[in-house]
Amino acid sequence: LKKKGHYKGRPVKYAADAKNPHDRLTYNVIVNKLNKEEPIKKIAEETGVTRDTVYRIKKMMDKIS
Repeated sequence: LKKKGHYKGRPVKYAADAKNPHDRLTYNVIVNKLNKEEPIKKIAEETGVTRDTVYRIKKMMDKIS
C-alpha cells in the first residue's frame, strides 16, 4: 500500500482543513493567540490542548511564512 501512495498516516486533528468544525475553530483560536504572541502555556490551558500541540501549530505557521 505504501508503495502505491495509499497510506498517508493519521490526519492532523487541529488544522485549517480539519473535518471536525470544533477542531478547526480551536486551530484558528490558537493561530490568533500565537499571532498576538501570547504565552504557549496560557494558550494550551485556555484551549484545552497540550503544549506540544501548540508548538506543532507554531512550527507549521513558521514554515508557511
